[in-house]
Amino acid sequence: MHALRRLLGAAALIVVADGTAASSTTDLRFNGFAAGKRIVNVDARVDGQDEAFRAYAGTFSVTGTNPVDTFVAWCIDIATTLHQAGTSKTYVKQDVLDAAQKADLQKLFDHAYDEDDVLSSQVKTAAFQVAIWDAIYEDDWNAGSIVPGAKADPLEPDYFRIIDVNAQSFTAVRDQANAYLALARDMSNPTPASYKLLQFDGRGETQSLVTVAAMPLPGGVLLLASGFGAAAMVRRRRRRGEDAAQA
Repeated sequence: MHALRRLLGAAALIVVADGTAASSTTDLRFNGFAAGKRIVNVDARVDGQDEAFRAYAGTFSVTGTNPVDTFVAWCIDIATTLHQAGTSKTYVKQDVLDAAQKADLQKLFDHAYDEDDVLSSQVKTAAFQVAIWDAIYEDDWNAGSIVPGAKADPLEPDYFRIIDVNAQSFTAVRDQANAYLALARDMSNPTPASYKLLQFDGRGETQSLVTVAAMPLPGGVLLLASGFGAAAMVRRRRRRGEDAAQA
């Protein structure tokens, strides 16, 4: 887990000095969940299809081949099934989300994401995945409600909410997800980070994923490693608080 925390997904793409990324393919192996998971019951409409299903919510551990590196990632394609742990799929390194989705997801990472915090408990790692889904599919910044938003085709509005998890953890996951979403909505973190969203398109064959690379602080310098790939080495944010107890 500590290796995953250090990487922050920075080596997931070949990042160049101007912040752009080379478009190419890479094989990604799903290793399992980096900090555990929780089962969530989802009520959603995605791409015009009404869905009610159970899903695992958590942070993925993924190993890529271009460059070879292990990092954390999250699902941005809830309607598609992820390939099995220990197996690999070929992804295209390109944007999957539209401009509005990316803008809200950017706010979520910049104002609510702290690697140590998110990986500190099953509740928090599940809640952050739930917050990602809500930021992508809705505009209401509330993981427990349905408000079809402007991100969707008005004739086929997308929506998302979790309707329960289980008797012991539903409230905790929902409330923690909403705490992350509130930070993003209000942009209220006094010391926000600056992350580069890195997207992997599963092309309908497996779940599309997102990870992040931390960008340099103002006046900083992005250091690039030579060789087959490049890993951004950046200053980490100070932890915002104490680790939560394992749920």
